[in-house]
Amino acid sequence: MQNLLNSNLMASAVNLFANVPTPLMPHQDNSDAVLAGLIGEMTAGSTAAISLNNRPRQRHQAFDPVEVASSELKEEIRQAFDTIKIASEELKEEIRQAFDTFKIVSEELKEEIRQAFDTFKIASEELKEEENVSSSPSETAEPSVITKTSDAQESSKRKRRQSRKSGGCRSIQANGDLVVAWLKTRDIEVLSHNQTTEAEKVWDSIARERGRHDDCQELVNLHNQIRKNADRFRFNLSGKSQEAIRICTQYAHTLNQAGMLASYHYDSKNKMITGSVFSRPDIRQFLNGGWFERYTYQQVSPKLAKQGKVDCLINPVVRFPNGNVYELDLLFLVDNQPFWVECKSGNHWNECLPKYCQRREVLGIDKKRSLLVSLELNEQSANNMTAMWEITVTTATQVTPKIEEVLKLKV
Repeated sequence: MQNLLNSNLMASAVNLFANVPTPLMPHQDNSDAVLAGLIGEMTAGSTAAISLNNRPRQRHQAFDPVEVASSELKEEIRQAFDTIKIASEELKEEIRQAFDTFKIVSEELKEEIRQAFDTFKIASEELKEEENVSSSPSETAEPSVITKTSDAQESSKRKRRQSRKSGGCRSIQANGDLVVAWLKTRDIEVLSHNQTTEAEKVWDSIARERGRHDDCQELVNLHNQIRKNADRFRFNLSGKSQEAIRICTQYAHTLNQAGMLASYHYDSKNKMITGSVFSRPDIRQFLNGGWFERYTYQQVSPKLAKQGKVDCLINPVVRFPNGNVYELDLLFLVDNQPFWVECKSGNHWNECLPKYCQRREVLGIDKKRSLLVSLELNEQSANNMTAMWEITVTTATQVTPKIEEVLKLKV
């Protein structure tokens, strides 16, 4: 562009001087020099004009790096803000998860506190009931009589406290020797029987908890689920009443604390109990019906204990005179008179009724003193079977009244 401008200026200058009159022209010898000087000055002026014209553009180009740096800084700030935003969302999620975890732990803690309170409440009610049984001394009695009566009451209370510490269900303190001797008179040998141990106290405690809530259908269903699916059980409590949830979770918690469950978890959010049972035969036998035998003993023994001298064998394995070996559930001797109790938690009555009647004949025990206690039958069905067979059939809820009827106890 600059070269083109210089060429145009030079052409104009030549035309200008070509038209100048001769007198005005400088001397011919130095005319070329003058012309060259004039063209140089004009060229310099045009270059300066061009340079001046380019200054704003150069100034614009000088600000371009600043603008680029500003854009990069904005991008970095935007990226940093996005990173902070993402971190904030992750932090919110962690806080939310931590809160949910705390909420679940809080619910489980509430459940444990509720269970502990229920256990304390049960023990308190039992204590009150036992204290109410003891009659208070008469205010008109002599001081010495009052003292003797009070001492007897204190001794009785101490025995009851000791009984509660040992499991609370062994109302009859006996070793079974009298029953063993009586069986020998029938030519029946006792091969083994259940002994009172620390483990027995744990079994008895669980059986008591299971039996006293047998009217709770959800607990019955839970127990059956554990029994039938021992390797892996699941039980959904969603939609159930708070009382049913409390009873079921407390029972499962008791089994777990007793060391019967290989795994256990209660999802308080979804109201789901899951777990598995150890494969030990004694644990499986307890769940399949052993608990009912123990609970029946707890119901029967206090009534029989009122009759005076009582001895008992629990789960004795006996050999009959013909060599057959059987296991009986509960065999009492009340004032030297036998009292036999068998417990049935299933419903296979076609199989059990004939064999129990045959064993009763070998034992030589009166029909009224031979009880077959059912967990499944209703009272009408039990009465019908009693009329049809040579054994007294009764229900779990009617076993105590039946014993009172047979022994003619004062209620």
